[in-house]
Amino acid sequence: MMHRMRALLCVASLLVCATPALAKDYLIEAIAFRHTAWGDGAPWQAGVLLPDVEAAVDLDSPDLPAGFEVLGTGPALGDLAVSLGDSSQYPLLSYRAWRQPGLPREAGIPVRINVGPSLQVRDTGKPAPRAAARIGDVSDLENLRVARSTANALITQDSQVVGQLNGTLEVTLGRYLHVETSLVFSDRAGDRSAHYSAHRRMRSRRTHYIDNPLFGLIVHITPIEEAEAPDENATAVDAEDAEDTSTTGG
Repeated sequence: MMHRMRALLCVASLLVCATPALAKDYLIEAIAFRHTAWGDGAPWQAGVLLPDVEAAVDLDSPDLPAGFEVLGTGPALGDLAVSLGDSSQYPLLSYRAWRQPGLPREAGIPVRINVGPSLQVRDTGKPAPRAAARIGDVSDLENLRVARSTANALITQDSQVVGQLNGTLEVTLGRYLHVETSLVFSDRAGDRSAHYSAHRRMRSRRTHYIDNPLFGLIVHITPIEEAEAPDENATAVDAEDAEDTSTTGG
């Protein structure tokens, strides 16, 4: 499984080969896909967990922060997204491309990820990541099964729709580029979910792969500037590049 994925990533990385340099703006490309064969080690918890998305930017909103611009596709991962769209082993959850400023770490703006099959839930208001109340068969206080008539009364009270993959991805700039993720993957029934948080230090113009037993992320960051001399070494894939401080669970 991993050999085929790494091969796809190498093909994608060949599309953009230039020397990294400082830039004011960056083009971010992010692919999310799920594994059809869930591996062992997933930190499952009961119910649907809700990560903190209060400060996140919705790329589908008409009111984006200054410097943010949604793009239809990008130069590095567009073809790979098409390939995954036809894959039965790595079904595509989403492919997004956007432009944003190189924000310092203390002023980063997370981008909302909310994709895949949807579940309607009610926020219980506990600290994130917190278990939501599932509309239709779970109470909001004790996570116990209740009569449908009682559960239906909760639909109008802080009801929201969350995707199978729900959370945030944040890109900031320090000495290196930094990507922070806080994502929850839920099973389609909403019976259980797993929370993954990760910090990855990345290099621009390289394809980075973030993996776990349930889903994967592929991220490519391109400085928006005049191209410099080609760098043949930039075709490498940094699946485990530099600092990786991933954590799981709540």
